[in-house]
Amino acid sequence: MRCIIKSIFKSVVIITIFSVLTKMVGFLFRVYLSRTLSTYTLGIYTLAYSVFTVLVTAVSSGTPLAISKLVSSSNNNKSCGSYVFNALWISSILSVAICIFVLVFPKLFYLILTTKESFTLLLSMLPAVISNAMYAPFRGYLWGKEQYFKVSFVELVEQIIKITTCFTLFTIFNKLSKILSVGIAVSLSCILSSIVGVVFYFTSSGRLHRNRALIKPVIHSATPLTLVRLSGSLTQPLMSLILTHQLVHIGFSNDQALSQIGVAMGLTMPVLSIPGTLIGSLAMALIPRISKDLNDKNYNSISNQISASYTFTISSLCFACLIFYTFGDKICMLLYNLQSGIILQNTAWVMLPMGISQLTTSILNSLSLEQKTFKFYIISSLILLTCVYFMPQFVGVYALLISMGVSMTIISVIA
Repeated sequence: MRCIIKSIFKSVVIITIFSVLTKMVGFLFRVYLSRTLSTYTLGIYTLAYSVFTVLVTAVSSGTPLAISKLVSSSNNNKSCGSYVFNALWISSILSVAICIFVLVFPKLFYLILTTKESFTLLLSMLPAVISNAMYAPFRGYLWGKEQYFKVSFVELVEQIIKITTCFTLFTIFNKLSKILSVGIAVSLSCILSSIVGVVFYFTSSGRLHRNRALIKPVIHSATPLTLVRLSGSLTQPLMSLILTHQLVHIGFSNDQALSQIGVAMGLTMPVLSIPGTLIGSLAMALIPRISKDLNDKNYNSISNQISASYTFTISSLCFACLIFYTFGDKICMLLYNLQSGIILQNTAWVMLPMGISQLTTSILNSLSLEQKTFKFYIISSLILLTCVYFMPQFVGVYALLISMGVSMTIISVIA
């Protein structure tokens, strides 16, 4: 048991170090945008990026986890190469089809995005949809082989390229629309970091093998995982759309509503998700191990790992809640503005159900209970959207984070 905990701890440390660095660079990008763009423009970016996230989720979200599980439980290199090849073929076709759909039906996305600038931003990020989809199978292989350094390094490279490109476009090509510059930065960072990830795959003895017989386990594992992630990511643009409508209904102008959402979702939410970095690292390290133990029927090891993980998660999140409740205003004043700090203080408790549900979902997925996870997501999403619809008249923009806390609490309890 000590050996297992020590090994997991080592993996978590590696993942966490890179995750923290990645988050720091991501924060620099957010801070830079918050001080360069108006809150209205930031709201446009937040809305377009939420739709972009849905597209990426649809084509690639379930693939890395599915491939990591299949690879971790297989000792056959040719089978592993076939899993990657089949997933690459599927995700590539899906990503191209979705991009064509966006181009053919722009009016549908205009209804969601509400402004021409948001749709232009979405178009500029479509290359990133394809590159994310193509990299996903390679990422899954590296994850399944517990090559956490390489997986995490690619994510860090993506953030560094994004902020560097955005800064360059803002300063050198200042005649270019700022909102378009952000979209170009997102696409370029995804493309270049994906290339790095593919290189890592082939230098890690990864190869591509064509075996159509192994396409079924890829689809069987990836489909429910994708549906779970998709149902979760679909709620973001829906939340933004509903919340904008409800804020306008209670007296805000459309620009003011977008500004409020920009502060809550674009500024406060990234700070609130900081402790999730550590929980995400733990979940990432657990999944291949639990999948392998499940394949080997080592149930005692699985039980010990889950128990230790929940103890660590709850204790660390309670400490984080105390810190943010006490110093949230000062933290956000340093990074952004006082309003985001006040929101952070008043919603610090949301971190606890967020972290617990994050760990619970990962454990269920690693135990091949994806169908159960999907059912829980559907229930929580319905509750989330219902709360977002009715709460703004009582708590304004706070409805966004309070609704997330309520829905994730329900996931944590019923799971």
